[in-house]
Amino acid sequence: MTDRGGCDVADNAGEAPLPPLWRLLSEAGAAIPLGLSPWQSPVDCKADGKGWPVLVLPGFTTDDLSTALLRRSLDRAGFHAYGWEQGFNLGFRVGLVEALERRIASISEREGRKVILLGWSLGGILARALGNRTPEKIAQVVSLGSPFSGDRHRNRAWRLYNLMNDHSVDDVPEGLDFQTKPPVPTIAVWSASDGIVAPAAARGLGSESDLQIELDVTHFGYGGTADGVRQVVEMLAANLPADETARITG
Repeated sequence: MTDRGGCDVADNAGEAPLPPLWRLLSEAGAAIPLGLSPWQSPVDCKADGKGWPVLVLPGFTTDDLSTALLRRSLDRAGFHAYGWEQGFNLGFRVGLVEALERRIASISEREGRKVILLGWSLGGILARALGNRTPEKIAQVVSLGSPFSGDRHRNRAWRLYNLMNDHSVDDVPEGLDFQTKPPVPTIAVWSASDGIVAPAAARGLGSESDLQIELDVTHFGYGGTADGVRQVVEMLAANLPADETARITG
């Protein structure tokens, strides 16, 4: 695990090449266990979530079933994990952000503290947008392999996104800012082994997050493999928000 923060990285995400095709093929090894996520046993991790509530946002074309293993493992590690309960994540559809804002408010009220947003791929882009819209109920924003920085074509899913939505990746609905760093603690998790998203696009510039952390995992492995889940849970526990962040101010 590598922490990088402070100054801007040299390789700009806008100029970063897509992952090579052989890395894309390597994602197949994690795709199968990802499909079996709901039936896998929670992963034991060396972590203590200290009761922090975590709202897990799934990646493009997936739903809460894809994050089942990750959420159960977070629960076992002492977090209080929640699914997003919005069906399949197909993009910035009408009413989605507002529904997630209500979900965050509901979890925050139930738990009596602010919520950590943990977004995988497109879910991380949503998490960053939500962090900029309703920071008063959000303790921390963490993106996992999310192509939020630079050229929006630095991933292998943008063409499918354009086909499935009434807007393109270059023209997301107005008012949804995911490139600016949210005014809450923000972590960008990236991997050099990602076969879907250019690593630089998921890492971003130093000014776009408070901390950039490298994990050794494939894109589907963040929540689809035991080793990937272990890395994510232990990373999150090692970088919890400060206790005073939990106070609700609005």
